[in-house]
Amino acid sequence: MKNNLAKVSAFFVALFLFTSFTAQSQVYISGPGSVNCGSPVFLNAIESGGGFNYQFFNWTVSYNGSTYASSSSSTISFTAPSDGGATLNVTLVAQSNDPINHPTVYAYHTISVTAGQLATPGSISGAAHACNSDEVTYSITPVSGATNYRWEVSSGFTMKANGNQVWWTTGTSAVVKFPASGSMSGSVSVKAYNLSNNCLNPSGARTKNIYGGPYLNLIMQGAEEVAQYTSSIPYYIVNSNPGATTYQSWTKPFGWSGSGNSSNYSLTVNDQSGYLVYNYSSCGQNYQLSKYVLVTLGGGGDPIERSANESSTPVLTVDNVVMYPNPASGTVKFTAQTKITSVEILGASGKKLMTSMDASDIQAGLDISKLQPGMYYVRIQTQEGELMKTLMVE
Repeated sequence: MKNNLAKVSAFFVALFLFTSFTAQSQVYISGPGSVNCGSPVFLNAIESGGGFNYQFFNWTVSYNGSTYASSSSSTISFTAPSDGGATLNVTLVAQSNDPINHPTVYAYHTISVTAGQLATPGSISGAAHACNSDEVTYSITPVSGATNYRWEVSSGFTMKANGNQVWWTTGTSAVVKFPASGSMSGSVSVKAYNLSNNCLNPSGARTKNIYGGPYLNLIMQGAEEVAQYTSSIPYYIVNSNPGATTYQSWTKPFGWSGSGNSSNYSLTVNDQSGYLVYNYSSCGQNYQLSKYVLVTLGGGGDPIERSANESSTPVLTVDNVVMYPNPASGTVKFTAQTKITSVEILGASGKKLMTSMDASDIQAGLDISKLQPGMYYVRIQTQEGELMKTLMVE
């Protein structure tokens, strides 16, 4: 009797151990999680532990809510859809001839479909600057695989083809119309597309900076305060736009000297402060870029002032006299802290052109309506001394 009980106990222990071991058997999906669109895909059912306990398989690949592919073997092969950015949801049902020891199991897998990308177009050819109402053609070399191009310009510029800021074309060039008036910076850009192949994403954008109208972005760099009689002071013209401007000359106050060209100037000053002026033209109009240079005793102190007992005329500080408006085209007015005795207009060479004795205590006026547009020097005499200013006539 005892032997029979021992045999029964051993049987159930063995059955328990077998059931526990086989219940741990699982099936998982082996395959890529990301594929290129339009490329082949292969998935395989793998049983944990290397066993072969499952004999029946049912694969379902879903795409956009519908069945895209299916299989009843331990593997499945299909071609990814031509849809960059799509997601495929894979479900695998595995069954065994021994459902008690190997019940049905489920496995899931997700595949992301990626697209290629067209190459960014090469550099854009065409003028970086044009005058008002000009039309400029911009071009690129063809991009491999592209069927269309999207051109875009900044606000204020338009596409000649449709009058808008965006233009689609199968060609590799676009004609841009520049603003009818004013001056402004902007850009023209282009991207390549393949509208018949969802497996190719648009290219990156290629951009070219452009400027429309008279070019007004020049900057003069150099010292704003120097010691009296300093020589070879360098000044530079920066932020230039090739082809946008034409150099004319440099002008300086009477008594200063120097030499320069279209991009730099070497200046020597005396003991007078004043304006260094760069003259240029753009789009048929003349312009002046000026920098006020303060001349001091040591290059870091107050403006030079002479005492009353010196033989030369005292030089006043800038704040002694107010001149307005500037630029001007009609009458220029002057207001000083002390009585104004005379006002003289000098040309660039220092030649006296006009003199005003229309002084009333601390105020004076001068009619400049007959002067040609340009830069002039104004010598103002007061009871306390003399001051030189620069006047721009429009």
